[in-house]
Amino acid sequence: MPDSASKQNYRPNTPKISTQAKISILVCYHQISKPVIAGKYLRSIIVGAANMGEKAESIISYLEKASGKKRANSDAQASAPESKSQSALVLRDDVGENISALNPYFCELTAIYWAWKNLDSEYYGLFHYRRVFNLRFMERFARFAQTRTRVINANLLKILCGLDDKNIRQKVAQYDIITTACINSGKNELDPLYKNYALAHPSSDLDTCIEYIKSHYPHMSDALDSALFAKPTHWSIANMFIMRKDLFFEYCEWLFSVLFGVQDKIPYKSYDKYQARVFGFLAERLFNVWLEYKRVQNPELRFGYAPLLQMIKDNPIFGFSTSGEHKRLFIFGLRVWKSKIQNKSA
Repeated sequence: MPDSASKQNYRPNTPKISTQAKISILVCYHQISKPVIAGKYLRSIIVGAANMGEKAESIISYLEKASGKKRANSDAQASAPESKSQSALVLRDDVGENISALNPYFCELTAIYWAWKNLDSEYYGLFHYRRVFNLRFMERFARFAQTRTRVINANLLKILCGLDDKNIRQKVAQYDIITTACINSGKNELDPLYKNYALAHPSSDLDTCIEYIKSHYPHMSDALDSALFAKPTHWSIANMFIMRKDLFFEYCEWLFSVLFGVQDKIPYKSYDKYQARVFGFLAERLFNVWLEYKRVQNPELRFGYAPLLQMIKDNPIFGFSTSGEHKRLFIFGLRVWKSKIQNKSA
């Protein structure tokens, strides 16, 4: 797999795309959080909405208020007639054909599946509420694969990362697939991606996927070996991308065929809350297998590798912070105390 600093298949004379082009970059939310990343092409989606009850409506209300008034006409219409959120500013993954209830195990893949089955667009993408692409990337800076910063204002974020409508259109016109700049990770940067997975998760689950792919997609065996067992590890993380519709549909067809094909062979319901997210973890690695296959299959595809900007939640210098089920005390920005909030109605 290419180093993140290697030459990208950029074509400077690529024609511009129309301002009317349908571009849908879903930004996943599962809780109320800042910043609210929204725009003509950036669409908030509630993931795991099927399991939330009234909480989903609270998140939607918050995101709508923070984003401004709803648009009368969406730039990307859902194709499923039963979808009630086709033209809403905030989408949810539990309308139309969906796997929203599987979100504890599939993570952001429930948004990807929903878009595949319900959203009519020309280009599809996925961000997280605190992870976005820096679309101002240039080839010589691609080696800076990941930047961490405190949570920043949404307008400033758009400026810094080139998330304005014009720049998004330009990048979409320049590349067929944009994904995260490849990184080296793991305790030993020379370890292959397979070992990287095995250090953090049950390797038997990845073995199950490998066996399934070699059995059902034997033509991808070389890409599988190259992506998972080559040294050193260079891979795109976080299940994030922007790509053309035909490529997106091809990827989804393959990915969910594999994941649903192995679902009953993986004991995910017996895992703790973190490891239960197994299908999201597997998809991160499988995406790299598919990317490697496409690179070899079609050398003319234009790949762009965008640095990842990850926003870290601000902690108070002095004082308490409450989130989820816990209350925390910070002194000089360091957490010195944490306690679970007692349910007063209990």
